[in-house]
Amino acid sequence: MRVVVADATPLHYLILIDAVDVLPRIFEKIYIPTEVRDELTCQAAPSVLRSWMQQPPLWLEILVAATAPTEDSALQALDPGERAAIILAESLRSISGTSRAYFSLQARNAFSS
Repeated sequence: MRVVVADATPLHYLILIDAVDVLPRIFEKIYIPTEVRDELTCQAAPSVLRSWMQQPPLWLEILVAATAPTEDSALQALDPGERAAIILAESLRSISGTSRAYFSLQARNAFSS
């Protein structure tokens, strides 16, 4: 099963350009931490995001990420949603023993430099 943990960025922009339906064609399940849900539903988020998140599709699952502090200084530089998505991806990988991808354009760029 192809699954992914996402932060707010890919969902945000795919919803805005009305292309979010591409995700279930690529992944069977997408997990987001509650911090990402909160970013997508906060008052500052565009109304289309808030509306979309009122009834998320079945392929999107919202989970609570572990709250254990991390000693990784690179994670401390990220916003709470990105940090929670990485922590969630790591915890899912350790629980299931399978590989879980983390889907974020910003985080990929942050760690590649």
